[in-house]
Amino acid sequence: MNVRVLIITNYVLEYRHKLFEELSKYFTITVLTLQQPTDDKRINHSFVLRKNYVVKSLKRYRIGKLIINPGLFSLTALNELIDSHHIIIINDNLPNFISNLVLYIYSKYKKKKIILWSEDFFYSSRYLSLHKKLLMKLIRKLVRNIDALLLFNEYDFEKFKQLKSYNESYHNIKFYLIRQAVSFKHEILNMKLQKEVKKRNRFPVFGYMGYLKKIKNLDILLRFFAENNKIKLLIAGDGDEKIKKEINKFENIEFVGFLTTEAEKNSFFSKIDYLILPSFYDAWGLVINEAAHRGIPCIVSKEAKASEIVKKVNEKLIFDPFSYESFKSVMDYAINLWRDYLLYSKISEDIYNISLNYSIEEAVKEFVLAIYSLLS
Repeated sequence: MNVRVLIITNYVLEYRHKLFEELSKYFTITVLTLQQPTDDKRINHSFVLRKNYVVKSLKRYRIGKLIINPGLFSLTALNELIDSHHIIIINDNLPNFISNLVLYIYSKYKKKKIILWSEDFFYSSRYLSLHKKLLMKLIRKLVRNIDALLLFNEYDFEKFKQLKSYNESYHNIKFYLIRQAVSFKHEILNMKLQKEVKKRNRFPVFGYMGYLKKIKNLDILLRFFAENNKIKLLIAGDGDEKIKKEINKFENIEFVGFLTTEAEKNSFFSKIDYLILPSFYDAWGLVINEAAHRGIPCIVSKEAKASEIVKKVNEKLIFDPFSYESFKSVMDYAINLWRDYLLYSKISEDIYNISLNYSIEEAVKEFVLAIYSLLS
């Protein structure tokens, strides 16, 4: 049987492209994109990617933080999208809530099998706005009428397991853990940096890679490195011009700009001893995967779901992003840890080995199980 799957998402970045390529070995895949990467100030590589799946992009308009796709308000267009597919997978990106809701209602009307691919099913951060939390409550109510649920992280997976155990509304929903991944296992194996053994007569070098915006909590970094001007920080990324100007005031902080190639990233990671992700909130934080794949220990906010990787290595490297004292305590711990070469090396090896479980192959395995479970 030729199983036709429609995946509805915001846009295709390189790591999702790899995932969809692998899925296309099992099913006929069509990806419907509701946005473009440039809407979120991301670089659009999708036009150069070779695809074994079909991509359909809808025109879109932004109203505040919401994305509206007017093409979905045509029954003809909806029929063309929905009728020819056996399985509909909806990625619950919040700016696309209205379009996803339209596609969900029409798919239910057409009696299609529906899978929700949830980036963050249980919001926990104090940083998030009330309207986002209310939207997620609505999504959890709608989930009672879907066929399967794909969850990004172990926190959501375990919490949904508990919810299902006492709430009959969710009893018939199959659910799967789709680990966030950026690479195939063989790529991870080839990625580990062979860093030279350096004398511990210097401070460790820290790094941040990501967007420069308020939610990323860069102020907590700037405060620490202002107080500790002998310790060096490398920052890679792009975003708010005000934050860039603030960064450029520091002699001990080097801003290297936005990195796009693996060679640029390898060069960045080869110069640092720890990666820091200080976000007030992160549905995941794929930069943790990228650092872990290279054997770089990570200092991470407990509000970033990628902290589950670090938790398996050393919980003392996780901090509360709303508390400077918590962050400072973890940084002091990391500096002392760095001076113990054997312990630091063990953590480097451990985080690398754990990262092998966060591969495209593992994610695809669960995707395929979820789809086949709805065909029987």
